Amino acid sequence: MEVLNNSGVDCYAAVIISPSWGHEEFEAAARIMNKLKIRFVNLQPLTPLKGTGISVDEGSLVVDRSDFAKWDLAHVTIRPEKMSLKEFYESILWLYEKIILKPGNLVSFLKYPPYMQLKMQKGMRKVRKQYRTKIIGATENA
Repeated sequence: MEVLNNSGVDCYAAVIISPSWGHEEFEAAARIMNKLKIRFVNLQPLTPLKGTGISVDEGSLVVDRSDFAKWDLAHVTIRPEKMSLKEFYESILWLYEKIILKPGNLVSFLKYPPYMQLKMQKGMRKVRKQYRTKIIGATENA
C-alpha cells in the first residue's frame, strides 16, 4: 500500500467480513484501512457458496439456500455470532462510511474528472441505500 500511495494509485479494497466479527473487529478494520490509506472499499459478508469449500451448519444460515437472489455476496447469509443481524448490517454500513466518507478521502476524489466524481457519488448513495434497506429488513424480520 505504501508503494501504491506514494505512486498516487488508489486501491479498491475488497474485504470479506466474518460472521464472527463484533464491534471490536469492525473498529480494528477501520483503523487498519485508514492506516493503509484505503479510499475505496467493497465490504462483503462471508458467503458459504457451494463449491468454495466453506462449510457451515445449515442451522446457522439466516437466508434459505433456495432464496438465490440473496446469495449475492452482499446479504448476510450466516447468523452473526456477536451481534444481531440488524447490528451487523449497521456495522457494515458504519465501516463503509468510515472509509468512503472520511474527509481526506472525499478531498482526494477531487482529482478525478467531474463526471467520475458524479458516478462515485451515485455509487456511494446506492450502496448506502442498499444497506439501509437491509437494516430495515433485518429489523422487521427480527
